[in-house]
Amino acid sequence: MVLGFADNELRGRIPVELGLLSKLKVLTFHSNCLSGDIPPSFGNLSQLGSLNGGQNKLERFIPDTFGQLKNLHSLQLSCNKLTGTIPSSVYYLSFLAFLSVSNNHLQGSLPPDLGLKFPTLKALEVDGNMFTGRVPVSLSNASWLSVLDITSNSFGGKVSLDFGRLPNLSQVGMCSNNLGSREADDLSFLTGLSNSSSLRTVALSGNQFGGVFPEAVTNFSTRFQRLLLGSNRIFGSIPAGIDNLINLQELSLESNHVIGSIPLAICTLQKLEVLVLSRNRISGELPSCLGNLTRLDTFKADGNLIAGTLPPSIGRCTSSKKASNAQSFKYTAFAFAGLLLTLSLVKILGSIEKKERLNIAIDVSSALEYLHHHCLKLIIHRDLKPSNVLLDNAMTAHIGDFGLARFLPNGGRSRSPNHNSSGLVGTIGYAAPAMRPTDSRFKDGLNLHRFAMMAIPAKVMRIVDPTIVPTEEEDLTAENTIRNSRPVNRDSIEECLTSIIGIGVACSMEEPRERMDIIDAAKELRFIKDILLGEWPDFKALVYAVMPKRSQEQSMNLNILQRIYMAIDVAIALP
Repeated sequence: MVLGFADNELRGRIPVELGLLSKLKVLTFHSNCLSGDIPPSFGNLSQLGSLNGGQNKLERFIPDTFGQLKNLHSLQLSCNKLTGTIPSSVYYLSFLAFLSVSNNHLQGSLPPDLGLKFPTLKALEVDGNMFTGRVPVSLSNASWLSVLDITSNSFGGKVSLDFGRLPNLSQVGMCSNNLGSREADDLSFLTGLSNSSSLRTVALSGNQFGGVFPEAVTNFSTRFQRLLLGSNRIFGSIPAGIDNLINLQELSLESNHVIGSIPLAICTLQKLEVLVLSRNRISGELPSCLGNLTRLDTFKADGNLIAGTLPPSIGRCTSSKKASNAQSFKYTAFAFAGLLLTLSLVKILGSIEKKERLNIAIDVSSALEYLHHHCLKLIIHRDLKPSNVLLDNAMTAHIGDFGLARFLPNGGRSRSPNHNSSGLVGTIGYAAPAMRPTDSRFKDGLNLHRFAMMAIPAKVMRIVDPTIVPTEEEDLTAENTIRNSRPVNRDSIEECLTSIIGIGVACSMEEPRERMDIIDAAKELRFIKDILLGEWPDFKALVYAVMPKRSQEQSMNLNILQRIYMAIDVAIALP
């Protein structure tokens, strides 16, 4: 018997009565909005072989009765709100091949004999939890293991697995833990991965790994695609043998102690799309052959000791990524201006006028609106920051660097960690979960979100760039100009800035569900642009023109966002 109702909008609790279906073999209810506990009565489903309840809102514990499901070979409960530990009874399900509990609130440690208890294990996904302890050495016995993802936990110590005994490995994700001891032999375990002929991804960013850049990676499978070693304590130079990895698509070594020059061998990696070398001690000149990397979409080498000039050939790095729709917002390639080349931080913001800044915000929000709601496969960027927003010669903003992006299938309801723009990178790519790029600029628990919220509405003009605010003389000129052609004065600019910062605050709430939808953000920014350019009358003039006189005074007491919504509603109603 098979029962499946995945990818719907089901809500409420899971009926306890499902536990009465004694002949049930497959049960799938993932990608819904189900909440509450997982019924302990599921333990009565003695013939159950596969259970997939991921991408819901399930809470509390994994039932201990799951240990009664002796025929269970696949247990998938990712992307819920489960707490507690994995019940010890689950570790006695000897036929279990797929165990996925990613992105919950689980804690505890993995048993030392995990690999012995699950001899047929093919995928272990516990990323995005609060597990501690060491990575079980016994996993070396799970010879069928293909996917190992322990990203974003608190595992620590040396990694002592014998990967040479795991020939079927394709993806290894250990980012954002406390692994390693900053010692020279921390990465010795990588040597065994040369036996894995299907290896695609190794992601170790955000740990404490020390030692020399591992020469062993040059012996990885020719199918190998992604190596992420950023934010560790790795030193030494990039080995010339890197050119053996003919299918390499991403190499990320940021925030280490790598020295030497960029080897010419890099230029032979024709499929390379992402090369991140930021914040190391790399010296010498940029290889003139970088232009051979015609698929290169992201190249970051800021914070090094690189000298010389930019090679003209780099203009050929146009990337091969194509979009199926012109509105895909410049996910398409465009010569040198489109390459994310952050060799140094160029401070051009001061030369951009307020209208151009607003245009940039609209460009970015429109791009996100398209990616979130209108793509054939919806995409969450997950790494949006100033260095990933590119400006072309027309000052049009383009979103770049999709290395950590995640696909959202099924109309955006599913959050499966198996749908990413770069294999498991969306899950195991390093992104410190509790830190924002600007947090280091604030003290005493303050961050940019709280700073902006405290300024609204009375102190907005104190925190904005003074160069975009007109002087008193400009205000006087504005007041004496005909309404329909007047420049926007200080008061109008203050209202617009208050609204813009309010949108920023609404989009950066701590809880994702509390954030403003990108459709609404883009709509409001476009409306503010019309106000700022004088293409529509200002707020007061518009309301006075269309509303009954007895309600005009009351309308002027509305807050800025209420007035924006009112103006939008009125404008839509006008012929």
